[in-house]
Amino acid sequence: MAAYLAVAGMGCPRSATRVRNGLLSLDGILATRVFLEDGIAVAAYDPQCVGTDHLLAAVAAAQNKEVIP
Repeated sequence: MAAYLAVAGMGCPRSATRVRNGLLSLDGILATRVFLEDGIAVAAYDPQCVGTDHLLAAVAAAQNKEVIP
């Protein structure tokens, strides 16, 4: 399964790296990609292990910004 997350306020490569690493820290994440210019994070995940609420929480914690599902 894949989730596309709009991330508000991602303004530099360091922010994108924090978002990526935050997602990768979750069990059940198979792959992730962050598009800084578009403000989008994409995560392939196993829904048996992790839910979208966990994805949103990880991005919010990593970025300390609002995440729009």
